[in-house]
Amino acid sequence: MTFKPLIELLKEVLAKQESEQTESELVKDCLQRIKSGDLEGLVQLLCKNTPEPEPTPYEIGKAWRLAEKGLETLDANNLEEAGSLLQRAFKLEPDSAYGCLGRYCEKKGYIQGARAAFEKMVELMPRDSNIATLAWFYSCYDTPEKAEALLIQTLQEHTDNTICLDTLVNLYDKLGRIQDAKKFIDKTLEDRPDQWHAHAVLGHFFWNQNKYEDAVAAFQKSVELFPHAAGYNSLALCYKELGRLEETEEALKKQIEAEPDSHFHHFDLGKFYRDQKRYKEAMPVLKRAAELAPDVCYVHSAISDCYVGLGRVEEALEYLKKVIEAAKEEVDSYIYRDLGDCYSRLNRFDEARAAYLTAEKKGDIYVKDKLAGLDAKQNARTK
Repeated sequence: MTFKPLIELLKEVLAKQESEQTESELVKDCLQRIKSGDLEGLVQLLCKNTPEPEPTPYEIGKAWRLAEKGLETLDANNLEEAGSLLQRAFKLEPDSAYGCLGRYCEKKGYIQGARAAFEKMVELMPRDSNIATLAWFYSCYDTPEKAEALLIQTLQEHTDNTICLDTLVNLYDKLGRIQDAKKFIDKTLEDRPDQWHAHAVLGHFFWNQNKYEDAVAAFQKSVELFPHAAGYNSLALCYKELGRLEETEEALKKQIEAEPDSHFHHFDLGKFYRDQKRYKEAMPVLKRAAELAPDVCYVHSAISDCYVGLGRVEEALEYLKKVIEAAKEEVDSYIYRDLGDCYSRLNRFDEARAAYLTAEKKGDIYVKDKLAGLDAKQNARTK
């Protein structure tokens, strides 16, 4: 039996108004369950003829990815393998599996199915992130009032649910109800003045209003109560907006202290130094970021910029060539653009052109001007 991708089947139903031309009773049953939001029944149907597998040790905690693979396999017409993967996912961590199924349905346009999946996810595990996801769905596809009611009810029952507080404030901000957002934050801080995350939410509220001094005060209070990397990052952004560069640097350093193994934080500080043309200070910080995340191309691009800034173009060139050699086809287009820039600086025009053309093939929209400038530079040198 062939099993068409679900998106094709749904389109058939919408176009033919319950046409009798669908290929089998199984297909009809799947369609009806998708349309009605009976996702639990859909999963049972897909798994019906599949032996129940025992999860392997490496799968524990990976229910989302298993469900994702199962749905990808379903779209590829392999009903049996899809059933096996989905069965594993729902046995391991059913709320995560339903969350993944909800994302899948929402992406495909199966709104009723997505609603059922997210609601089932919250029913099984009413944790803060799941409730926030359902509220986000309501705000997009139902009514903001429904999302607001869910979040307020949750916060009344669990005053320390900071993710839902953040989601509610963002919802009010989206609706232009700024004063409602501020009132809810103030009430939360009145009840729980020691809640560090609520102070961070207040900081984000002020940031969105471009009130950077007020945001600084809120974020400072947040990190005093609990030193966390996100708080220091927010402080750094505020200080930068205010032109307080020494304090920006200090906040970025504290961000690294809070989470020393994050390449993002090392990159943030290295990029700050690079943008200030403090290339010697940037280099070791960026190289540490590259050690932590060797496959992240933008880190390598920043290191190349520092070599060029120091006048060490040959070293930048050799560094980029090693990055490309190590990563092969996974290199982002701007690495080839950087490579072309280095060749151009060295007046190696043919190699520069080849690098720019490779970047263009990879979708780089900025190299057309580079190629035109290269032609002009080469023509000027030959006159």
